[in-house]
Amino acid sequence: HLFLTIVPDNRNVSGMGRDRYLADAYAAAHLYYERGLTQKEVARRMEVSRPTVSKLLSLASQEGIVLISVRPPGQRDLGLQTALVDSLGLRSAVVLPGSAGSLDTREILLAQGTVELLKESLPTLPKVEYMGLGWGRAMLAFVEAVEQRTVIFLGGMAEVVPLIGGSGQSLDIFQINEIVRRTANALGTSARLLHAPALVNDESLRAALLAETSVRPVVEAWRKLDVAVVGIGRKLDPTYLAEYLQEEPLQHESLVRWSVSDVCSHYFTADGKALGEEHDARLVAISRDELKRVP
Repeated sequence: HLFLTIVPDNRNVSGMGRDRYLADAYAAAHLYYERGLTQKEVARRMEVSRPTVSKLLSLASQEGIVLISVRPPGQRDLGLQTALVDSLGLRSAVVLPGSAGSLDTREILLAQGTVELLKESLPTLPKVEYMGLGWGRAMLAFVEAVEQRTVIFLGGMAEVVPLIGGSGQSLDIFQINEIVRRTANALGTSARLLHAPALVNDESLRAALLAETSVRPVVEAWRKLDVAVVGIGRKLDPTYLAEYLQEEPLQHESLVRWSVSDVCSHYFTADGKALGEEHDARLVAISRDELKRVP
């Protein structure tokens, strides 16, 4: 749902030419948005060309003459939300209207719902010092949703931290430090970055990396998280192993065959059982147990 408000321009603007142009922009916006005329009809009424009307409408938006707000369609299913909270022992939940549209459409709805859930649930926490973020398509949509909000609902929070490594990743959905940095900037707080790959060759290398001075502050924050925002991934794609983790898919046959989802590259079967013990031992990410301890 799209809502528009037209605000008369009462500022003291120097120059008669600019005054006239702003007045024309207001008139065009009034005819187009409030009277419902087409751009062709507006052009005829104002005795200008159609391209001029388009420019006037753009000016009206740029100058704040037209204010636009977008409200998600539909209503929450409060009954299902209550059932989820009761049956799963959740603090709170948000159930959004389904979408048969594109994947991008579903991610936008999910991201907006996540922001609303945070706005509702964070005030109930005794403190918020550390917020952890995962990676993926849904997380990138979440970042964009936070950046578009005019109200910073986490102002004053101590730090945002990554929950998984991602150095060297080319796709923006896997660039975890950029996801963390953008979120921290939008929330008006600071970030701890993790300069490490997501997966290393062996368990000893992982242990040494997590003990590094530059990495240790992030690892310590994992144990103190107050909030974690993560995406729930889809079934493991063998091309992901080969292209982005530089791993041979045959090394992870059980993951490819049985996994249905993941959280921060920790994989699960359809009945919720953990998969990939050897994979997890080399994963530079928050552990499953640490994730479970997040409030």
